[in-house]
Amino acid sequence: EVTGVQTCALPISHTVPENALLGKFTLAPKTMNNTFSHVLYLIHRDYLLEQDIQVNRTTTDDYDMISDLLFSNPTVTNDSPEITLGMFKQATSADSPWLAFSARVEDSVVAAFLISKDVNLDYYVSHFHVQDQILMGEHDRKGHSRLIYSVINPIFEKSTQFMMKEVLRLSGKTCLYFEIKE
Repeated sequence: EVTGVQTCALPISHTVPENALLGKFTLAPKTMNNTFSHVLYLIHRDYLLEQDIQVNRTTTDDYDMISDLLFSNPTVTNDSPEITLGMFKQATSADSPWLAFSARVEDSVVAAFLISKDVNLDYYVSHFHVQDQILMGEHDRKGHSRLIYSVINPIFEKSTQFMMKEVLRLSGKTCLYFEIKE
């Protein structure tokens, strides 16, 4: 046992075919000046718990851990963590226009998602022609939602697809939109 080691790094030759185990690892990006001939795979020991991820509706017990996720995110600016945390708190009330979900591993929140209960579907159809991408007749009008905010611990980033599927399942939604603001 090596104390204090949190990450495993595997340098592997380009000629070795990728196996199922390497799918759990993150491929380190190459740098321009690198003369190292191998690829580098990384995994954090906490990611070994990824099969234990459980997504549930956010409760008041999750606020402190969501706050920690928000304030530790380097892309968050100035007062946006307080505003976002306020939105998560409001989403736990029944009259809120949003639904909040938390992904947990053991006793820790590793991701949080905030989605709308409803969207202006006519706006999406007229402005973005979503009918060209999905079969509108196959989705109930109430099955559409919009991702308002999400924050994920980078260690569990590879599990984003699973967590988003769980959010859709738990919310009873079939389509999820994300707007990018310039």
